[in-house]
Amino acid sequence: MRVLFSFFLLLSFNTCSLPSLSKSPFEFLSLFRILNPSTPSTEYTLGGSVLGMVPGGSVTVKNAGEEINVTADGNFTFPTKFRTGSTYNVSITSSANMTCTLTNGAGTFQAANISNVAINCSWGSNFHEIAVNVNGIAANFTVQNNGSDSRSISSLGLQVFAVRLAAGSAYDIRITTQATGAFCSFDTPTLSRGTMPSTSLTVQMTCRTGYLVAGNLQVNALSDIATNLYDRFAFVRTLVGGYPTNRQGGVGSSPGFINNASADAVRFQNPKGIASDITHMYVADYTNNAIRQINKTNGATITFAGTNAGAGVICPGTSVANCKDGVGINAQFNGPAAITTDGNNLYVLEVLGNRIRKINIATAEVSTLVGDGNPGALDSTIGINARFSSPSGITLRNQTLYVIDRGNCTIRSVNTVTTQVTTIAGIAGNCTHGDNANGSLATFTSPLAAVAYGNYLYVTDVGGHRIRRVNLVNGTFSVDTIAGSGTAASVDGTGTQASFYDPHGITTDGTTLFISEWVGQSIRAVRLSDFQVKTLAGNGTIGYEDNVRRNGLFNFPGSVTTDGNHVYISDDQNHSIRRLEEAETLRYTLDGNALDSIGTNNATVIGTSTFSSDEKGTASGSYVLDGATYLNSNTFINPDGQKNLTISAWVFPATMTGNQYIFFNGVGTSDGYGLLYDGGTRRLIVDLGPLGSSGTSSRRLTLNRWHHVALQRRAGNWQMYINGQPDTIIYSTDPNTPTVSFKVGYAGFGGDYFLGKISNVRFFQGALDNGLMQALALQIPNGVVTYYAFNGNLDDFSDSGNHLTNSGAVPSPDRFGQTNGSYFFNGVAYLQRSNPNSLPIASTSRTICSWFQTIANSNQYIIAYGLNAAGTGTAVGVSGANIGMIGGGGVDWISSHAGFQREWAHLCTVYDGTNASIYLNGAFYGSTPLSWNTGAGTDLFIGQDWSGGARFTGYVDDLIIYNRALNQTEIRALSGYYPTQVSSWSPVIAGSSLKLYLKPEATLYSPGLCVGMANCVSDWFDRSGNGVHLAQGIGASQPFYSATGMNNSNAVRFTRGANSAYMIGSCTETLNTTSQSIFVTYSELAIGLNDGLFQNGAPLSGKLLYITRAVGNNPNLFDLQSGSTRLVSTSNYHNALDNNILSIIHNGTIGSLYRNGGSMPASSNAGGSYNCGGGQFHLGRYFHSGGGYPADGNYFDGLIGDLLIYNVDLNVSDRTLVECYLSSKYNLALAYTCP
Repeated sequence: MRVLFSFFLLLSFNTCSLPSLSKSPFEFLSLFRILNPSTPSTEYTLGGSVLGMVPGGSVTVKNAGEEINVTADGNFTFPTKFRTGSTYNVSITSSANMTCTLTNGAGTFQAANISNVAINCSWGSNFHEIAVNVNGIAANFTVQNNGSDSRSISSLGLQVFAVRLAAGSAYDIRITTQATGAFCSFDTPTLSRGTMPSTSLTVQMTCRTGYLVAGNLQVNALSDIATNLYDRFAFVRTLVGGYPTNRQGGVGSSPGFINNASADAVRFQNPKGIASDITHMYVADYTNNAIRQINKTNGATITFAGTNAGAGVICPGTSVANCKDGVGINAQFNGPAAITTDGNNLYVLEVLGNRIRKINIATAEVSTLVGDGNPGALDSTIGINARFSSPSGITLRNQTLYVIDRGNCTIRSVNTVTTQVTTIAGIAGNCTHGDNANGSLATFTSPLAAVAYGNYLYVTDVGGHRIRRVNLVNGTFSVDTIAGSGTAASVDGTGTQASFYDPHGITTDGTTLFISEWVGQSIRAVRLSDFQVKTLAGNGTIGYEDNVRRNGLFNFPGSVTTDGNHVYISDDQNHSIRRLEEAETLRYTLDGNALDSIGTNNATVIGTSTFSSDEKGTASGSYVLDGATYLNSNTFINPDGQKNLTISAWVFPATMTGNQYIFFNGVGTSDGYGLLYDGGTRRLIVDLGPLGSSGTSSRRLTLNRWHHVALQRRAGNWQMYINGQPDTIIYSTDPNTPTVSFKVGYAGFGGDYFLGKISNVRFFQGALDNGLMQALALQIPNGVVTYYAFNGNLDDFSDSGNHLTNSGAVPSPDRFGQTNGSYFFNGVAYLQRSNPNSLPIASTSRTICSWFQTIANSNQYIIAYGLNAAGTGTAVGVSGANIGMIGGGGVDWISSHAGFQREWAHLCTVYDGTNASIYLNGAFYGSTPLSWNTGAGTDLFIGQDWSGGARFTGYVDDLIIYNRALNQTEIRALSGYYPTQVSSWSPVIAGSSLKLYLKPEATLYSPGLCVGMANCVSDWFDRSGNGVHLAQGIGASQPFYSATGMNNSNAVRFTRGANSAYMIGSCTETLNTTSQSIFVTYSELAIGLNDGLFQNGAPLSGKLLYITRAVGNNPNLFDLQSGSTRLVSTSNYHNALDNNILSIIHNGTIGSLYRNGGSMPASSNAGGSYNCGGGQFHLGRYFHSGGGYPADGNYFDGLIGDLLIYNVDLNVSDRTLVECYLSSKYNLALAYTCP
């Protein structure tokens, strides 16, 4: 112990000084505690609490060299601990925005922790509250002050920020997140940023329903109006102004300045700029120097601001003529030309005043934002000092206004908070066209209007006839051209391949740009995803008409805007506000149901109906109406007072009996109108219910084939359309206004039900123009990129605008005999499209389909595009022996065919990116793998190859190019039924079941010695590919060809008399199989003895089909070798002059007999094989007991159409297919509705 004490004593003397004598005796005693390890050492903490901390404030707490920084209410504790007897002395320092007091800050530790140090704080005397006051509607959004003090708001009223600000300090309030379905903005944006006064500050805000999109409040953050306006067609309707004066053309109402609650009584004078919120439209009524407000629901219109009522104050600036600020009508404007909104304020651009004015929507208070009134090109950090020169367009993005300074040919920006004005693109005074990566080096010809969306500003360059784009986020404001060739024309296309004619106003819904053409008198749409340009309404003609697309007329359409539901147009010289809305009001696709696919006017099936394939080949895509069933809608349709309307449908008539209603709008007995099918004549009739029928179509429908039919009314006149082509115009009085319901397949009275198939019924307000009617008649529209109907014009009725120029082709009749329904090529003529749009290139899928008829056997091209090198082109060619899909340089797919000269044929070639396939008349001719990389050639040719060779001789019609691979079902929907579509047919002749196919179109005829001495048939060619061709070298024994002989269809007339007509060819054993299916269309004009249809083989060996007279007139399939009947009708099969489709199905043991698809009583027997026995094939006569004619046989006296022989007994589906083909070709009703 003594040694240890000495150590501590020595340690104390080695320090710089002696221990302080001021220490407490207890402290000295504590030194000796370490000498006794069993004595514990206890330490205590020093801490306390802080209360009243303010946001952004802090207090520093100090003791004995230690510091603690406190930023929030709560407790604190110093890290160092103290022993009993230690003293503490706490001090504090607070941030400038707080005043703090300290209690219990000093003392001596006893045997316990110290935790009662108390700091109480409050705001500094020079700090004041800042708040926003929310008006309008309650919305969930967030605001932030000075980049950190955020506040989430969900209710109206005063919303105080947590952090107070010192007088003289800066504040900067911003909206950081917007509400869903509402948009909030500052009543006065310039007050959202500034210096804190020596009092509290409240900044006013207003929230309104909608989303701010491109300077308008819209119903959705992103809309797609254009798709419906194009698919359902755009109807131009007058919202206010001239409506309903002069609705069918001419000019609109006289200009004026009239407010009224009735839309048709309101008058404007040269309305220009327009903006929209959810409820109202705001119009810059230019000549009246007023801002008008329109209720979009009913058209009620008031003067919102302007007209200088007397209490306004002179505007700031150096040129103040015709300019006064004030509330509502006390303000004065000087040429208001453009307008935009943030939902809370309107920003009005004055073209004559060279200013931008601001109108608060809630109060109508008008103030001047920027511009001193003098023309010039002066930027300024103080907006009121800036100068513009005839500014013409304005739009808003992120609290920045973008101004088209037309007189300077520049783009200016205006910060709505600071009012700073800056030129971002263009060179003042350099009014030329020039894109540039640096906006300050780009030039504009004559910019007029703009809309800001996303990262870009889109500008209409009216003088350059282009749509320009300014990048707003890349730092250089680069300028490029997204659409327009620079040529003054209204041409649809993609990007710079399209053309505009004085593009004027511009707006967007976020998906599409909508552009008005001042001289083009139309409304165009540019899809932002690919810059595809389409025309929505107007046709370049000055006029005034509320109607559909090209029939809707304008008189210099100016500004355009949208609320996400509709597109609005200021029709400058019609002095009215127009609107685009969907023309189609009802659509029954009938795809397995009777629902209205675009609305709620659903139909109920009255009766019993089944489903079948539709015009597109879609299974269960149409209703089969059985003559006692119809569809009845929920309500009638009353479009636009019945002055302009269109109703269309796809129909598949199955019978030729009675009147049959396709559709009817109204009751029928007392009102309404509809379209009637007259089965007896196969013509259409307009029916006005109690007012009777009015007019009949000149053309007829074909049985068991899809037709597009339409009833249209325009300016009081009715017109029918068949397959897209206008038919008879009927002048008629107004119908009685329809009531109750719209019906499909019936009119509601009598028994005039439709019998057949109906699909895709559509009702439109407005009269569709001829181009739309043609496009509507396209059977399979999905994927079409080019469609030439060739109905007297070379227009492309797809969206691609690939209209053709003509080098010698001549409009000619089509396959239905319709005048100017196809184009004839004489081996020199061709059609051309330079720089075609949207054609499938590279290895993308494609399908090319066309109807054609050739009179040459040489190699000839129907269509060619791309490049003329190996695998880099796409073409379709035919010859006397082959059909092919050609890729150039031998990279082709070629297939042989059985002949089609002088016949209409349907050809589809398909490339799916890997394989090329060919379909002729709906039959698959095979496929092969091909590697194509079609180039983007400069031309599309029809009637020649890429280099001007292989020119076509014949007719071409309905040429369609798809950007996808059509399937066989779709291709057959386009081609219709054909005998080679049966399941047992093959393009390999030896393996095909079709062994003989004679059709009247395959005859060779000329003047001669036959009866009538005209169209004498010398040769009849077999189209089965088996070469069973027939001939007749004796002129007097030749039958003659009749183009209208059998039910207005082609047939060959065989006569019986002194020089009876017949044809002869070689017998072939392929026709003598015991299993067989035989089809003959014929009409026996004179009943004689047993008359022969055909005989294959010698009198005692072959096969005979003739008409016996045992029980009336009985077709008889006879075995000449055994002398026995294989199949014969057991009742009268037909009468003289009847048109018949005879079907015989026999499997060698038993058979069946059909007439026009209906089973007939028959007796069948088994038998052995037939054989030629050295004989020949005879058509139109028979003999079987030896000797010569006519002693042992007889000649057929009548008409023969198609004759088909298969070497198998076809199944029901295949038999039906052939019968449906013959029914459609010869317009002979079947006992069933074709599938």
